Amino acid sequence: DCRGTVYKDSTGAPYIMIGRVSETALHYRVDSMTGLFNLKQLTEDLNRQFPKKHPGAFLLIGVDNLKNINIRHGRLAGDQTLRQMADILESLLDFRSIYRFGGDVFAVMLPGADEAAVCSFFARVQAAVSNHFTVSCGAVNLRHLAKNAKSFLQFAEFTLDRAKVR
Repeated sequence: DCRGTVYKDSTGAPYIMIGRVSETALHYRVDSMTGLFNLKQLTEDLNRQFPKKHPGAFLLIGVDNLKNINIRHGRLAGDQTLRQMADILESLLDFRSIYRFGGDVFAVMLPGADEAAVCSFFARVQAAVSNHFTVSCGAVNLRHLAKNAKSFLQFAEFTLDRAKVR
């Protein structure tokens, strides 16, 4: 949120701006643990996406067995695992395409990606985490017909649940 007033000199050129910048609005759109955008921001972004029906893929990536990590090594280790996953995703993509969906799940938008690109991206994620933990992934075509973001996200969660069963 930004507000201000620009003062101009006698020629009409701006010479000073007085105002404020507030991060309050951003605070409600960012996950405090990972620094990634949260589910609220994801829902808004998806609602803007639906009318456009752009090609690409939407992925939900879940950290496998986070509960066991928390039990065996403590919650701090589990939290570190989530932060590490966020860092890995940020190293592979533009941060504006990554969201903390909740719990152990991260959402990723891959605009313009086809099936081969999705598989390649997920293989890079798996390689990056292989020495630390494992992940599962469900993917949905961004052109998938859904009434709204809520029903789209439910479908995406179903794909991740199916992937975790395998």
